Amino acid sequence: MSEKEMDPNWEEASDHFKRVIDRGTEAMRLKAIIKLAKLSNHAPENILGHSIPILASLVADHSSNSSSPSLQGVVVHCLKCIARQGDGRLATEIGQSGALLSILRLLPESDGSFQRLSAQCLWCLVNLGTDDNRVIVANNGGLEIIANLLNSSVRSVRRYGNMLSRERACQAIGLLATTRQARCSLVELGAIPVLVELLRVGDSDTKLKADNSLGVISTQIDYLGHVAQAGAIPMLAELVQGPDPLGWDVAENALCLLAHNEENAASIADHLVRILRKGNNEAKAEALKKNLQKFLRKKLK
Repeated sequence: MSEKEMDPNWEEASDHFKRVIDRGTEAMRLKAIIKLAKLSNHAPENILGHSIPILASLVADHSSNSSSPSLQGVVVHCLKCIARQGDGRLATEIGQSGALLSILRLLPESDGSFQRLSAQCLWCLVNLGTDDNRVIVANNGGLEIIANLLNSSVRSVRRYGNMLSRERACQAIGLLATTRQARCSLVELGAIPVLVELLRVGDSDTKLKADNSLGVISTQIDYLGHVAQAGAIPMLAELVQGPDPLGWDVAENALCLLAHNEENAASIADHLVRILRKGNNEAKAEALKKNLQKFLRKKLK
């Protein structure tokens, strides 16, 4: 990238972008949006903010300005790049612009690369924006959309493709489940068995996200039995035996929450004893001993 591209006249560049989007051909629009995405790391926040309503109008599913799926895909990618800049204010602006609602509506009908881009952008808006974005998701059927996306990803026979979005869907569920109302909705939509299934079939990163999301849901004591009945305890116990120390910590937190249920505590203790008997790693064995003591104390109370 040339020095001029790295340090342009931003106001002039912003005006040019508006003219291209307003009167340019689709090829010109694509080129301008791709360039904006590349420059998002360098552009001032106010310039990026000016572009948000323009991009939001292009991705609106019922807007007269909407164009081809290719253009919408580039727009969603650009919004994701912009959302990552700054302290979260831009991510919140994107949510308030209507773009978040448009992405939610488009997501169930999408597939392939556009679905992956949409899931990535949704994750950024939920993770980096304020609670206002989470309210938009919760109030517009987003919980069901995310749960269905996660469910379809688990059931899909393709290991790649739409499965690529499951990790972000897991993390989005964990973020949204921080409110009691959202937890209730997610449980009713069947998120628990889907997350447990991902503990079984997911890759290491997805297992961590699913584990964390189950831990968030388990903070509500009413759902401790649901999580255990779905088969989470054996899967979490297996994660404790894995090679990733972060996995041990996340699984330990989830098991500690589940152990508040007496029946769960007994089952957890049994699994930890079994693991301890066959374990040969001193550090892990010591950690397991400490956990076992916690769970046994709960069991004996």
